[in-house]
Amino acid sequence: PASYLGKVKTTIQLIAILLLSLKFILLGNIALWLSIVVAYISAYDYLRVFIKEKGWNL
Repeated sequence: PASYLGKVKTTIQLIAILLLSLKFILLGNIALWLSIVVAYISAYDYLRVFIKEKGWNL
């Protein structure tokens, strides 16, 4: 299942697309960059859980 952060990222991306399509370029770009930050945080969280479930000691 999708994590909470994944849902937040998708929501921000949809808002960014809406803003950009309405010609709010600056706000749309800010939203896109914010979604990138959330994507990296989400990826880190998925990786952390994966490593923990595998029992790897890194």
